[in-house]
Amino acid sequence: MIRINEKDPRVIRTHRLIQDAFISLVREKNFNDVTIRDITERATINRATFYAHFEDKYALLESLVAETFMTFVVQRLQPQAELTAATLRSLILAVCDYHENLSRRCRQTSEAPLMEMKVKKELEYIVSNCLANSVQAVAGGKRLEWSAVMISHSIYSATCRWSTDGGKTSADALADEILPFLLAGLRTVLAPDNSDG
Repeated sequence: MIRINEKDPRVIRTHRLIQDAFISLVREKNFNDVTIRDITERATINRATFYAHFEDKYALLESLVAETFMTFVVQRLQPQAELTAATLRSLILAVCDYHENLSRRCRQTSEAPLMEMKVKKELEYIVSNCLANSVQAVAGGKRLEWSAVMISHSIYSATCRWSTDGGKTSADALADEILPFLLAGLRTVLAPDNSDG
């Protein structure tokens, strides 16, 4: 791929054009049926321009999923947040927002596992950073890493089930239901490891 200046307003505008074209196309047909040619024609750009921004349509999908997900997280989470009950609640609500948006904007796609993997990875990164920001976090290394995996995947799985069930309860009610389980696990991470003594 050609190196581009991602802060250049023209690059940002073209990037957005490509994403908007892709979004409109996946509303009309299955992801597998969308071609680079479809995207470039809809965005009124050439193939070289597309490939200057994205390696392929899978990279475009990953980028779009990550940006969309992070939009919801940024609206609810404070920068440099520690992993507290309030932070966990905010993350649960952000992931619920993401699922609601996804169900409104996209058809069911065969690429759902790719999208799920990307969101879980982003969520794991956020949880890991929040754990690292927690002054009380006395565990280190693999213990924190596994804790981030367990917490982020638990949040994702619970909110995904909530969304699949049609969001019959409010997102706040879901947070009330799953927060005690997450907090119980979090307490073991934040507590000193007494297994040696």
